[in-house]
Amino acid sequence: MSKNGPETPCRVTVLCGGTSGEREISLRSGANVIRALENAGYQVNSLDPADPDWIAQLSLDLPDVVFPMLHGRGGEDGTVQALCELLGVPYVGSGVLASATALDKVRSKQVYVAAGLNTPACAAVKPHHDYDADDIIEKIGPCLVVKPAIEGSSLGMTIVHSATPETLKAAVDEAFRHGDTALIEQFIEGTEVTVPVLGNARPQALPTIEIVPAEGHEYYDYDAKYATGQSTHIIPTRLGDQVNEQLARIAERVHEVLGCRGFSRSDFIVGIDADQNLQIFLIETNTIPGMTDTSLVPDAAKNAGIEMEELVTKLVDYALED
Repeated sequence: MSKNGPETPCRVTVLCGGTSGEREISLRSGANVIRALENAGYQVNSLDPADPDWIAQLSLDLPDVVFPMLHGRGGEDGTVQALCELLGVPYVGSGVLASATALDKVRSKQVYVAAGLNTPACAAVKPHHDYDADDIIEKIGPCLVVKPAIEGSSLGMTIVHSATPETLKAAVDEAFRHGDTALIEQFIEGTEVTVPVLGNARPQALPTIEIVPAEGHEYYDYDAKYATGQSTHIIPTRLGDQVNEQLARIAERVHEVLGCRGFSRSDFIVGIDADQNLQIFLIETNTIPGMTDTSLVPDAAKNAGIEMEELVTKLVDYALED
């Protein structure tokens, strides 16, 4: 493959849409990817997994590469990746195990801890299972973040300040509306940062991004992520060269520890502890990051001199590597 596109015709099928709560974002990401692939010279078609016949269509006309742009369940959880494995067709992004592990915030945290990566203290609860709210508040702290264990785009997420058993229960019940496990996590006050990574065996971090939600957003919520003008991306972050270097190396390490391929994007909070020491907290990792007009990965790539056409070409090339 050449830097800017295929040397020989390469047929790519983009999967976008689907049935998760992130369907609309998936369609927007997919449209951007399709446009860039076509501009780079690929033969492109798309399939929507919300269509009951999509698997039959894919099986009857196998492309050279599948490019999943499906966020959340049914796309980022290893299921589509397993289908591609069964069909014997290369695909962009992480494999079955890495995808499933990264999307499950409880499982990924277990991997982070085992690898010695710093992540906020947490607890996981399930519906119809008794949990001691007072004990959780005492152990984790009075300010908590509650979110579904398997969901993206901040759907079902609540920040609970000065938690009581009643306010914690309300937040857990909201998380249960989006899945069968709620993650209760220590709230970290600090700077929101994300670091995209590209590559397979030798991953390389793109520039670090400081995320500043617009006034009226308590955190980087759904609207701040996807509505134009609702957040500012500062590239690289204002945290200084040394911290930015640390963040890049940690993001590359996370990519390797989870077994990611192609691309990933890890989210961090950089805060100050009680002794006024800077601490980097790893929050979560996305294996199919958004590729919309307001998304973070295309912004970081552009800052590094990589336009969208070159970015998607790199991702197709990674999919074809042994």
